[in-house]
Amino acid sequence: DFDSMTDNDFIGKVTLPLAPASETTVVLLDGNNQEVCGYWNRSPSTLTYRITYRPHPEGSRVRGSWRLHLVGAGNLPALDTLKGSSDPFVVVEAVAEDGRRFRQQSSVILGNLNPRWGETIDIADVSRASLLEDAMITAGSKFNDTVASYLVCGSLGQLCCPCSAGKGEKDLAFRNLVSRVDIAAASVTGIRSVGS
Repeated sequence: DFDSMTDNDFIGKVTLPLAPASETTVVLLDGNNQEVCGYWNRSPSTLTYRITYRPHPEGSRVRGSWRLHLVGAGNLPALDTLKGSSDPFVVVEAVAEDGRRFRQQSSVILGNLNPRWGETIDIADVSRASLLEDAMITAGSKFNDTVASYLVCGSLGQLCCPCSAGKGEKDLAFRNLVSRVDIAAASVTGIRSVGS
């Protein structure tokens, strides 16, 4: 629920698999994974959507896109109690297996407990690594370095030190990471950074 003068109110959440789905209606859950119920009755609040997949041309960096069609919601609770309504919007967050995140928000529908968005959100299906990842893989193979596998298959935390480390250790780990990125960039561009 959008609020212009205070923090937005949380209405509910759903977790959807990225798989083709015809028009589907699901029940919203609260922060404790309990059903959210509407304002005027105790019936569940719902979200209606459909998902399609749209392939992109062969050889593209983006293999295709998942299209989430936000149809609408129904029977939402009134979180603007003085008006007996809500100003709902949807926040979509997609998380890839490697931890990359995508986040987008729908428009706000003012004063409506049964909003209809009719909006489409595209979520990219990336087919190959970024230029930086390609460079890190190339540099890593030239120098027998595992930095590329850490970047592609793990978290950056593996390149650095634990959160519990002191400032000096963190600074050193960051300088080492910067050095490795410089080496990767130099392998792609043929230019060495100053001090290398």
